[in-house]
Amino acid sequence: MKTIVTFLAALSLIAQAFCENSQPLKLDAAAFRKSGQTGFTVIFQNQGEKDLLLNGGGLLGNGVQMWSSVTASLTDDDGTSIPVNIERESFIAGRVYFLGLPLPAGSRFELKIDPKYCYFGKFGKLNPGLYHITFHYHGIQSESRDRTQLPPCWTGDIQSPTLDFTVL
Repeated sequence: MKTIVTFLAALSLIAQAFCENSQPLKLDAAAFRKSGQTGFTVIFQNQGEKDLLLNGGGLLGNGVQMWSSVTASLTDDDGTSIPVNIERESFIAGRVYFLGLPLPAGSRFELKIDPKYCYFGKFGKLNPGLYHITFHYHGIQSESRDRTQLPPCWTGDIQSPTLDFTVL
């Protein structure tokens, strides 16, 4: 009887660890061409059974979205790391609001990153060749989230699979 109780207790701990480590949020990516330049789509998917609220970053009064929670890692085909900036830069003259993304259970959201907001290396453009990019989402609580009206934000770090793309 003691062996069965010990086995059931161990099985319960394993199941609990699995549930705690299962990831409700998935990040994916795709590339697209616009005016001869490469842009990206970052795809957020809620695979869980509960609704999520994501902290995207900041929202300006003029409607400009600053997705500071999404970053990218870029390498060329030789494995050399290349600095990349995908955040839309804007002049801030007023208040920055909470950029919250409600993501109901089973839903997805596609964040389009226009090529005109992608800056690579020193000169902003990539030479022809094969490149590899991975997107990262860093979920944290927002200081500007209205805690009386909004639930807590999802917290954690996830990354997309590496996306290969060619610059012609």
